[in-house]
Amino acid sequence: MSTDSHTLAGGRTLTARAASMAANFVALSVAGIVLQVAVLAYLGHLGGNALYLRSVYIPFGFLSLALDEGLTVAVLVATSAARRQCRADTVSGPLTAITLLGLAGFLLLSIVAWSASGTLAQVLDVPADSRAGVRWFTTAMLASDGVVVVPTLVSAALRGLGRARASTVLGVVRMVVFAGAVFGTQATWGLGALSVPIGFVAGSIVIAVLGWRAIGRDGIRPALPGARGPVVRPLRQVALPVAATFLVLSAVSLGYLWLLRDAAAVEVSGFGLVQTLQAYLVVPAIAIGSATAITTTLHGDEARTGGLRTLLRIVLPVYVVIVLAVVLLRTDLVSALAADEMVRAAAAEYLGVIGPSYLFFGLALAVLTYLEQTGHAAGALLLNVIFFGVVLAAGVILTNPVHAHTLVLLIAIAHIPCCGLVLLAARAMERRTSL
Repeated sequence: MSTDSHTLAGGRTLTARAASMAANFVALSVAGIVLQVAVLAYLGHLGGNALYLRSVYIPFGFLSLALDEGLTVAVLVATSAARRQCRADTVSGPLTAITLLGLAGFLLLSIVAWSASGTLAQVLDVPADSRAGVRWFTTAMLASDGVVVVPTLVSAALRGLGRARASTVLGVVRMVVFAGAVFGTQATWGLGALSVPIGFVAGSIVIAVLGWRAIGRDGIRPALPGARGPVVRPLRQVALPVAATFLVLSAVSLGYLWLLRDAAAVEVSGFGLVQTLQAYLVVPAIAIGSATAITTTLHGDEARTGGLRTLLRIVLPVYVVIVLAVVLLRTDLVSALAADEMVRAAAAEYLGVIGPSYLFFGLALAVLTYLEQTGHAAGALLLNVIFFGVVLAAGVILTNPVHAHTLVLLIAIAHIPCCGLVLLAARAMERRTSL
């Protein structure tokens, strides 16, 4: 009988424990994802070049997700460990340190974005009349994320301490306050796309105060950590692998935009809309991969030998549902997110082509995340490069200009053999580890 079918300590199977942890990871992101989709819809109906600005921002958005998701999972793991050891009082130091790290990280990213905006505009052939907008929007979004990360990490700490209801309530309140702040900023000052980062900052201050008051009931106050271990350990073991996945996605999305540098603005906007949706669709895969890796590691070598089977049991049904939803509801989805009829038509067409392949994409990404966190980081990185490099290489070989439909078709086709390669390599690595 496999390890997965045994009940582990506490009377739950390995699959149930991994699924529960993955659900916790996803739950932390749900309110944020809903908010981001609402903001995307806002930009899509704002008119002008707002949706184009969002499309060019995508590579930086993945950088933001890399830092945000990595730190969030690190806080969740650190606080969960403290709770299991009945030492919730030790959470203050790591939470404060990781929050300060997030603030510094986003400040650095915003400075880099401002400094590199000219080069980025040249590489991507951004129209001259949009370059200033790209510079301001990109920099402002990354700077605002430095404030947004504070309530995000507090929410993660609440969930890690077992206060899931408080975390969920805070997430819902955050969504409402942020959306209200964005729409209120636009209604009052008419700042267009810049209403988003300004509204995010205003909303974050309110939610950060509420969040720290809520977590203060557990005796947690801002404080510097007494030792480096509780801070460095979750960052190294969990945050870095999760962030690495989003960093690869950032580089790939930048490569895609470079391939489309001669495409029409409608194509870029439609493709960007699909890429933005994809950024949210990968969250369950990364959550499932991380949760399975953490769960199998906690339960030793016997559990680890069944880790890949456990992962497949969870991720396959999840992505069957996601694929069906994307394919069947794509017209309604893009209609809600964009006002321009041409952008809607392009995005719906692209989703119809690439949507079914998300089953293979989600499966491969979950497996890669699992490998990164179970001692196979180098192998996972190589597979990541191959997985995404195939499409970029094919796009470079094609005669310019590369159109968005061609690129989407290439991506969809590449997902299938690359997923097969990832599964074969993962199985080989697992067998070698068990010897």
